[in-house]
Amino acid sequence: MLIVGSLLFSVLHFGIGMQYLWTNHVGIERHAGAMGALTALMGSFLFVEQALNQVRLGRTFSRIMTGGALFCAVVAVLYAFDLGVDTPTVTKLVSVLGLTPVLIGSPRAIQCVRRGDPIGGALLVAWFVSFVTTAIFIGVFRGKLDANFWTMHAFQFGATFDMMVFTYVLGLRTRAISQVAQRARVERDLMQELAMTDPLTGLANRRGLNARLSTAGDRTQSADLLAVYRIDVDGFKGVNDRHGHDVGDALLVQIGKRLCTAVRGTDLVARLGGDEFVIVADGLHTPQRAEAVGRALAAVADEPFALEGQTVRVGLTIGYAIAPLDTADLTRLLLLADGAMYEGKTAGKSCLRRTPSSEPTPGATIDGAASSLATALDRRP
Repeated sequence: MLIVGSLLFSVLHFGIGMQYLWTNHVGIERHAGAMGALTALMGSFLFVEQALNQVRLGRTFSRIMTGGALFCAVVAVLYAFDLGVDTPTVTKLVSVLGLTPVLIGSPRAIQCVRRGDPIGGALLVAWFVSFVTTAIFIGVFRGKLDANFWTMHAFQFGATFDMMVFTYVLGLRTRAISQVAQRARVERDLMQELAMTDPLTGLANRRGLNARLSTAGDRTQSADLLAVYRIDVDGFKGVNDRHGHDVGDALLVQIGKRLCTAVRGTDLVARLGGDEFVIVADGLHTPQRAEAVGRALAAVADEPFALEGQTVRVGLTIGYAIAPLDTADLTRLLLLADGAMYEGKTAGKSCLRRTPSSEPTPGATIDGAASSLATALDRRP
C-alpha cells in the first residue's frame, strides 16, 4: 500500500498519469492524488502496527492502528464514488492523520532502540528523512524554496529511501517471525519427545511403544519378521526393599542401557513402568534370529550390577512373539509376549519363552494388557 500510494501520487504530480496512463479521463485525474495519499496512509498505519507488534504494546495500540487504516479505507471508498467526500475534505483528513502513525509509533520505536532492537532505529531514521523531504516538497509547492533538481525531487528521494529502510525492516521482522516459529517447533518436538519418553531411563514409554507399533503394521506383511519381547526383572522388589528406591532406580537405568547395547540402533527399547520393559525388533529374517536376539537380551543380566557402592544380581524373564508367524495383529502380538513371559515366571523365572501355551483373552488392548499386567505384578508375593 505504501509503494502503490506513493507511486500513484508521484505519477499524478509529474503529469505522467494524464499524459500516458489515463489520457482524457478527468475523473481519474481528479481522484488519483487523494486516493494515492489515502492508500499510502492506510499502508503506513498497517505497516507500523506490524513492524512494532513484537513490542508488548497490548491490544490498544493494534486497535488504534487498525482502526486508522479502516477509517482511511472507508473515506477512500466514499471519495471514489463521490458519496459526500470531496478533495478538500480528503486533503484535510490526510493532513491531520498523516503524522498519526509516526506519532503513535515513535514511543514504541524508542522502546525498541533502548532494547537494542534495530527495527526501532530504522523506523526513526526513515520517519526523519520522510519528514525533512516532505517539508522540502511543501516549501517548493508554496514558493518558499527555490525549485531545482534536488528540491523538486525531494519527495521521490525520500520515498525511495523510506522504501529501502522499510524493506530492511521487513527483513528483520521476517527473520524474527522465523526465529519464533523455529523456537515453537523445537518446543513442540521437545514436548512430543517428553510425552513419549520415560523420565527415569530416557527410553520410550507406553505412548512411544504404541506409536512404534502403529507404524509397524505394514512391515508385518513383508518377508521380514517383527518380534516383540516382554521383559520382567526377577528380584527387583528385593533390591528395592533391601537397598532403597534410589538403588532400584539406578538398577532400572543400567538395565535399560544394557538392553540398548544388546539390540540394534533401529530397534525400540521401552519401559512401561516399574520393572517392565518391551523391545520391538523388526527386519528379522528367520525365527532363529529372533531367538538369538532374545538370548542376547537375557544375557545382559549375566554380570552383576554395581550401584552406589552395592553389587546386586537380578535375572530377566523374557516372553516374545513373532509377526506374522504367531499373529499379524500387533496388539495380539504384545499379548502373546505377555502370556509367554507369565509362563516363564511360573516355570521358574530367568528364562526365554516364545508365545504362551494358551491363547490370551481376545479383544484386549495394548494399554489394557500392560495395565492389568502391572496390577498383577504388584499383587504377587
